[in-house]
Amino acid sequence: VDSVAEGVVVANMEGRFVLFNPAAERILSLGFRDVPLQEWSSVYGTYKPDMVSPYPAEELPLARSLRGEVVDDCEIFIRRNGGRNGAWISVSSRPIAGGSGRILGGVVTFRDITVLKHQFERQQLLSKIVEDTADAVLVTDSAGNIEYVNAAFEAMTGFARDEVLGRNPRL
Repeated sequence: VDSVAEGVVVANMEGRFVLFNPAAERILSLGFRDVPLQEWSSVYGTYKPDMVSPYPAEELPLARSLRGEVVDDCEIFIRRNGGRNGAWISVSSRPIAGGSGRILGGVVTFRDITVLKHQFERQQLLSKIVEDTADAVLVTDSAGNIEYVNAAFEAMTGFARDEVLGRNPRL
């Protein structure tokens, strides 16, 4: 677990951490703290996707898994060490059950997706610019087949997007 690139944290049913790997410390910029579940959000600086609203501790994926829920790819904004700048993490969690099926604790894994999130936002901005420009834009694949046209192309040529996709621009 110490060699895994993703952060791994395990908590018992009382909400006390029993494992906190080095990647978790690196990603959160804060190591193991023996704090009750009710303080997880404030201690580790977790926020909802609006980046303003504190994430209620009982809604955090690990807390949910302690109640038996499975959580996949939950995006959480964190402010490391209380700083202004933050980071995005993708979090998944699972309950840990004993042989009888009784829940004994929970495990959460997470990774820093800040760079991916910024790349996606930039890609969305560029897509919006291309879609909203007054100039006609036509994109083809390497074989010369049309893959994309914007609204200005449709207005200038009279061809609907559905009519030209997959065809050669010589149409």
